[in-house]
Amino acid sequence: MPQKSQFIGKLHEDSEVHDTFLVLQKQLSPTRQGRSYLRVTLGDKSGQLEARVWEGAEELASRFESGDLVFVTGVVTSYQGVIQIKAQYIEKVEDPKVDWSAFLPSSKRPVAEMQEELKGLLLTIENPFLKRLTESFVEDGEFFQRFSLSPAAKGMHHAYIGGLIEHTIGVIKAAIAIADLYPAISRDILVTGAFLHDIGKTEELEATAGFDYTIEGKLLGHIIIGRDMLIQKAAAIEGFPAKLLTHLEHMILSHHGELEWGSPKRPKTVESLALHIADNIDAKLMAALDSVEKPDGTSGEWTSFLKIFERPFLRPFALEDDSTGGVSQKQKKEANAKKTEKQAEQKPTGQRTLF
Repeated sequence: MPQKSQFIGKLHEDSEVHDTFLVLQKQLSPTRQGRSYLRVTLGDKSGQLEARVWEGAEELASRFESGDLVFVTGVVTSYQGVIQIKAQYIEKVEDPKVDWSAFLPSSKRPVAEMQEELKGLLLTIENPFLKRLTESFVEDGEFFQRFSLSPAAKGMHHAYIGGLIEHTIGVIKAAIAIADLYPAISRDILVTGAFLHDIGKTEELEATAGFDYTIEGKLLGHIIIGRDMLIQKAAAIEGFPAKLLTHLEHMILSHHGELEWGSPKRPKTVESLALHIADNIDAKLMAALDSVEKPDGTSGEWTSFLKIFERPFLRPFALEDDSTGGVSQKQKKEANAKKTEKQAEQKPTGQRTLF
């Protein structure tokens, strides 16, 4: 497979597309005339963008599935302020030697740096049983490698390589801030619970194309998987207090907060409630921050509709009050850079080709 040269984050209206992308989702939808058109969400390490196929949609849809790599030929168009690819050609790419780093988004932070920060946070735990418990996970090389590379979710938040450890660090830091503000909360238990709350995601999600769910992930889910992992590690520690284990189990089982959000139990201790709040802080704020910063096909002041919040978000530059009329200097520079790039890419009409 040729080296990837076009990335979604750099595409703009009128860009000609000739490159390979990862299929995140595909859907056949009806037109007003009763025919079918194909909607394909494409992704690479820089973001994601929807492509649409209007001719031969049903036959084309049978050639590939979500999680496949496809070569796409088309042109970027704009509809109601949102850019999309009008695709003329989509073909599945078969290549056993794929460099997935070009197609899977990853944390901006180096994994080794996050590993060291996490270890430092866990060293602050004073309870000997909790210290030994957390050490048993970190010292498990196979687990810690998966934990460090796994995404935290398929799409809602921290959906990238290294997302799980990054999210865990964020939750631990939020938990420490809560414990410092409310001294009656057990800091050791809260920090331990924050570390453990999503460990099951190492078995729930694949750190490969599309971050698909494993069979265990679909049948059990990360909450049950994580509780089982906790029980197994605690059983290897002589004299581990039964009630302390029960408390940690409850924190894993209840960290989503509500039954309708996937938790089999709602928080019933102050530490489990604090964990749920800390988890929400990091997951939702990072989802919001990510949405206003990354390319999503929109070019205006608002992001596209965010499923996790059931609304779009206003981008920060729209609230800047300066002589540019609400557009920051950074936004002006980016707009000018895109304009220059667009002009450089344009060819004489007679030379334009989609194949």
